[in-house]
Amino acid sequence: MSILEPENPDALANAVNEAENNSNFSKFDPKLKLVPRHITVMRVDREAIIGVTAEAVLRSGGGQSQWHVMSWHQEGNTAHVKIAGSGWAGVSYYLAEVDYLIRKSVLNLPGIKGFVFDPR
Repeated sequence: MSILEPENPDALANAVNEAENNSNFSKFDPKLKLVPRHITVMRVDREAIIGVTAEAVLRSGGGQSQWHVMSWHQEGNTAHVKIAGSGWAGVSYYLAEVDYLIRKSVLNLPGIKGFVFDPR
């Protein structure tokens, strides 16, 4: 399976910092060049690919405490994902990055045209 990561990780960190400085996290969607990162998963049921993709992004990133996928489902061609975890200093930066990468990676899946984060 594949997730998307920025070709230049510093560009994503800089975009997050800029969004924070401008109080613009609600519209965070930087135009970055993303490249696939292939991850080996032993076995995945096709019905779970949305959740597995989101969890792969969460496990590939940093952060002081691991966040996890709590639920996912698909309605038509729209994927819904809910993630949860604990708070720490700087968690808003972490969430801006992983939310962006989860959204882009899930939208890269065949048949997915829309994406929604369900409330945390």
